[in-house]
Amino acid sequence: MTIVLTAVARFSTQAMAGSHQQKNRQAIEAEINDNIQLVQQADSQITINRLEDRTDGFFDSTNLKNACGDGTAANNAAIFLRNEIVGGEIRVTPPKAIGLHSDIAINRNFEIAGIGNSYILRARYSFEGPEEGVDKEERVIEISPSFEAGCYQ
Repeated sequence: MTIVLTAVARFSTQAMAGSHQQKNRQAIEAEINDNIQLVQQADSQITINRLEDRTDGFFDSTNLKNACGDGTAANNAAIFLRNEIVGGEIRVTPPKAIGLHSDIAINRNFEIAGIGNSYILRARYSFEGPEEGVDKEERVIEISPSFEAGCYQ
């Protein structure tokens, strides 16, 4: 009887630990997905019309030409988008740390990547997996600024 009860207790403990890790995993994935959607929404809010309209209260201190930059690695549409998301008018705060009893930090970093004659914004989300034996994981999205089509007119 003792052997059976010990086996059942051990199985129950492992099941509860797995359930906790799964709950943390789901919370991490949800937080990253929410943040990705907010970043994509911010990109869609920077339109050619908003950049050119000086009366709508959005981007009144810049225009399409300034947002597009000169197309170089140091001054381009992807850099403008990154700057707006990080600290501009359409700021998107980074994802929060997740975890009920332990903090799992989600780090978000932006990179500018050259693609042919253009540049894209790459958002990289990294975190330590909540499961035992799982190291650093990443989720990456690439965004071509939605207003960039107006840069080539």
